[in-house]
Amino acid sequence: MSQEFLKIHHIYKTFDAVKALVDVNLQIEKSEIHCIIGENGCGKSTLMKIISGVLPYDPLEQSYIEIEGKRMESYTPAIAMHAGIQVIYQDLALFPNLTIAENILTPDRIANRKHFINHRNMHAQAASALMEVQLHADPSQYVNTLSIAQQQLVAISRAITNNVRLLIMDEPTASLGKSDVDHLVQIILKLKERGVAIIFIGHKLDEVMKIADAITVIRDGQIVERLDNVSYVTERDLAKYMTGKDEVSYDPFLPVIDTTQKPVLELQQFTKKGHFSNIDMKLYRGEILGIIGLVGAGRTELMASIFGLDNKDSGTLLVDGKMVEIKKVQDAIHHGIALVPENRLTEGLFTKKSIKKNINVTMLSALLSKLGLLKMDELERHSQLWVDALKIKTPNHLNPATSLSGGNQQRIVLAKWLATHPSILILDGPTIGIDIGAKAEIHQLIRQLVQEKHIAVIMITDEIAEVMQNSSRILVMKEGQFVLEADRKDISEDQIKHALGIV
Repeated sequence: MSQEFLKIHHIYKTFDAVKALVDVNLQIEKSEIHCIIGENGCGKSTLMKIISGVLPYDPLEQSYIEIEGKRMESYTPAIAMHAGIQVIYQDLALFPNLTIAENILTPDRIANRKHFINHRNMHAQAASALMEVQLHADPSQYVNTLSIAQQQLVAISRAITNNVRLLIMDEPTASLGKSDVDHLVQIILKLKERGVAIIFIGHKLDEVMKIADAITVIRDGQIVERLDNVSYVTERDLAKYMTGKDEVSYDPFLPVIDTTQKPVLELQQFTKKGHFSNIDMKLYRGEILGIIGLVGAGRTELMASIFGLDNKDSGTLLVDGKMVEIKKVQDAIHHGIALVPENRLTEGLFTKKSIKKNINVTMLSALLSKLGLLKMDELERHSQLWVDALKIKTPNHLNPATSLSGGNQQRIVLAKWLATHPSILILDGPTIGIDIGAKAEIHQLIRQLVQEKHIAVIMITDEIAEVMQNSSRILVMKEGQFVLEADRKDISEDQIKHALGIV
């Protein structure tokens, strides 16, 4: 009896003469964890949309999809769902203002055209699904009250109740801490034991190596490598397959910082009850201050308070030695502070708007005429200037932000804040969801900004390698406090792990 669940033959996809996929052949076995990796823009998302029926492939005679040996003559999202194919997108596609139970059972109601709701049965079904993923939550709780990790489990629960046979997971660990990642891996392994096939799209190669039964590498719309035996493959091998380069590496960032100078930013006894307490911190021009902590350590909340998104309870903030009060974002911008948020899709971009509008949004008041009208030629010039300066890869800055890869989307967010000419740039998870090649480019861009513009950067991350490679000083944050501070040259990865409590 065949163990094949899904087989796609000679798939092509073209967008306006651009070949997104070229002659793609892929086979997914039952009970297989199949990882698909590749640089941003390589065609992974396009392929997943075709598998889920959202996008049609080019109608060529040799192109078709098989499910359990049956050739699909037509293929739509409804047909894919009926066959047991479920997708968990990076943004999870949940309804934040509905309950957990409503989110879990809504696809079933739509698929089976149920016009009436039995709330007792819905609650019981949701509770059973939550038990399977070990999420201890009330099914009547609203989804917008849950953490990202909990929302991820709700999305998996939704798939389970809809008789999932192939679960596609797009960057499922991008915003999770280590303990949440470990829990998610255990859930994935349980699904495998039940006979569910998993397509896992990821950029963190260590995680891919840990769970993969097979790995497919896509580059420039083509499958360049399929690895059915991953036991002899290294992360360096995968990076080479993805990028086509022998090695993606660069020297650590080790500038000489004069700490006798006046700090450009200083926090004294900064406190927000329930998030962080008695924080003392200094930031100097020309440095990248790395702050590393696991999800929930209070790092994002601390940056939100500095930027005026959430007011502190007590403490002092000084900019260039002068005490300032930052109660709203406009105050922070006025004092030369900019923040690139952790989630670029929901917090950093207007995804359906053009690249041009996204870049110009922070500078609209500066681009007004004396009559209060926008200077259209200046908007055009300003946007193109930043597209060129940050080397944003797009044929036209009038294209929507969604048309770009993750790395180029991050450059848009950087561009709109750099346009305000900040002296302090806060980067919260600057390379989340970005592939190894684009990650190196973003790191080099940040270094270049620090060296040429002499700005000060705070870089928040949960990746030890990232903070070791790109920081001049490192602060380790745990449970709302800094538990370790050292110059980069005086600290080791083991010391950071010990301070984080993950040894």
